[in-house]
Amino acid sequence: MGGVSGAVNAADRTERVPKQDRSRATRQRLLEAAVACLAERGWAGSTVSVVAEHAGVSRGAAQHHFPTREDLFTAAVEYVAEERSVALRALFPEGAAADDRRAVVAALVDLYTGPLFRAALHLWVAASNEEQLRGRVTELEARVGRESHRIAVELLGADETRPGARETVQGLLDMARGLGLANLLTDDGARRERVVEQWARLLDAALAQRPASGTGALSVPAATVPAMGDYFQTIVDLDADEAGAAELAERAVAWLVSEGIVLADREVCVLGQPLGHPPGPHWSRAVADDDPDGEPFDGLAVHTGPTVFDSGQDEPEAVTCPRCRTTTDLSDEGEEEDEGEGVWPRFSEAITDWQDTGHADVTCPACARDVPLSEWLWTDDRLAVGRLGLEFWNWPELSDDFRARLAAVLDGHRTAYLWGKL
Repeated sequence: MGGVSGAVNAADRTERVPKQDRSRATRQRLLEAAVACLAERGWAGSTVSVVAEHAGVSRGAAQHHFPTREDLFTAAVEYVAEERSVALRALFPEGAAADDRRAVVAALVDLYTGPLFRAALHLWVAASNEEQLRGRVTELEARVGRESHRIAVELLGADETRPGARETVQGLLDMARGLGLANLLTDDGARRERVVEQWARLLDAALAQRPASGTGALSVPAATVPAMGDYFQTIVDLDADEAGAAELAERAVAWLVSEGIVLADREVCVLGQPLGHPPGPHWSRAVADDDPDGEPFDGLAVHTGPTVFDSGQDEPEAVTCPRCRTTTDLSDEGEEEDEGEGVWPRFSEAITDWQDTGHADVTCPACARDVPLSEWLWTDDRLAVGRLGLEFWNWPELSDDFRARLAAVLDGHRTAYLWGKL
């Protein structure tokens, strides 16, 4: 999937593989340490320095992977939620048999009675008091909650087209969360067993349906089980300036509505913003003909203002100076460095300045010239800096032709295309 990022030659990429492995291992240690610290020490006692020490890395390495404390802890809770979701599905790889419903209920309840739930609870309490954290934790809770609901529906074999089925499944998850709260102060295992038994019986009655002919199972084909998280594609206008970004956004949305790709009236259909534009009757005009992913099931979010758009995955591996065309390897930046050393902290500070003020320069380590953050070229389409971004949530792959036509609507500006997963 193309973008505007600079290239790194094949030899450099081959040499960097061991570094990338070390980088990913460091990132995973930090995530696991963050959850452990949050569960044991709470928000106030879980600083970046404490987590870095627990993980056995320097604070500089921690800040390379997660520039802010909020980045670290929201990523940590989501990481463990994903691991638990994978493990939960692995318990029932062929779907849950009708007589396994009690086991499914017990497994779902276990999601809310371990260190993950305790860590998440500390994060929720902190978010209720800290404005900067609240929006991100709200998004995180929405994603994790939606995924938990999907898993429950699949494993219980619930038909949500039947009246009351969706509410019954959600009631189970709300009950499980309540049991998790009760378990924080005392071991509530004995009472929990009885509650699980009763809920399994209630679900048998409420969700009873005839199994597929010749089997006793309510199976979920592996190909239909979605991966944890939500997918997004972002088209970033790299040339939109402060004065013109809002007008360009209005023009782009008007064109998308006129094409029938999205609807004009906004509703709750995107992550990160209260409202977005749902798919229109001709949404297929925007997607690749050979994409097998079916229809979009979320909408379009429009972002204006100084924003650093990223793919939600690993950090960028390298960055190229537009002045001297030198590419700087970032894949191992900060691994052995103390705080404040290395190249990455320059970009980390500039990202913060850009989001706060809309202006930031980074001094090139090769030519020593100050270059605006928005002009640097990032490899692998993992990051883009701009004032206008169109973010399509859970859509099939956008076609090259659609992206070219949209760029024309944006006065022929340069655009970056990011594809990511949360």
